[in-house]
Amino acid sequence: LRWTPTVTATYSLSTSGTALDTVLAVYLGTALGNLKAVVTNADIDFRTFGSRVTFRAYAGETFHIAVDGTGGAVGRFELAILQGGPRMESWTTTTATGAPVDSEDLRAPVLLFDFWETTCGACVEEIYELFALQRLLGPKGFSLVGMALDLEPKTVNNFLLEYPAVYPQALSSLGAVAGFNRGLPIGPPTKYLVDQDRRIVGTFQGGLTPISSTLPYYAGVVLPLLRSSSIPKLELERRAGQVRVSWPEGAVPSGLRLESNASPSPEGWNPVATTPESEGDRRVVTLPLEQASRFYRLRQP
Repeated sequence: LRWTPTVTATYSLSTSGTALDTVLAVYLGTALGNLKAVVTNADIDFRTFGSRVTFRAYAGETFHIAVDGTGGAVGRFELAILQGGPRMESWTTTTATGAPVDSEDLRAPVLLFDFWETTCGACVEEIYELFALQRLLGPKGFSLVGMALDLEPKTVNNFLLEYPAVYPQALSSLGAVAGFNRGLPIGPPTKYLVDQDRRIVGTFQGGLTPISSTLPYYAGVVLPLLRSSSIPKLELERRAGQVRVSWPEGAVPSGLRLESNASPSPEGWNPVATTPESEGDRRVVTLPLEQASRFYRLRQP
């Protein structure tokens, strides 16, 4: 199945409605021999045969979706493609030392909020795995945010003196709980994955066994949200009464073509007939100046 989103967002793809134990994967590529996995199967839970994957997709990308039965099994299934999730409402709280914390000030593109407690064994057991996750993915635009559920700030402060965190730590608050769970109680450990649009695109309850699976599991969940667009960024330049459209040499898979449109709407795109030329490390198409007001994209035919 080929699928091209028209809106840049986080998408969840899932299979359901079957007794078939499915395997689900999403690929980029122009031919069977050059497919590259974007995200692969993650079972919804151990009680069902359904599968779910969640990833960031950019408008105009063309993905190949593959669904198979475990062990070669065959059968019918339903495939759902859903965009985004509920919005994380704004909230405020404080740190254990009383400093103010505002959710609007958390600037990392992708955030994983961890509601934990000092008396929660699973929370304490996984803390070094979470530290490693932050060190691994922090440079890519990710941040964990600890949300302590303890009633006494002093208890949290003493704990953090023993386990110095490498990511922001705050106290939970009624506003924070409402922002994630509509005011319903949150039991530790519970994590909420929030994407670039500040939508909650994943909820994870409990610790993992063995504990060593914590880092690879959450890295596998977060990385598909941090992916960049596979469509190279186009640059437009006016020069000598002409407009030049260019992109990096070698960054475009074979088969992609330059298209133009009078508006950014999904309809009305047509191929640009001019053949691109090589200039240094870029591919360049030179057009009449009146074409400067049009929109351009690279797309698989």
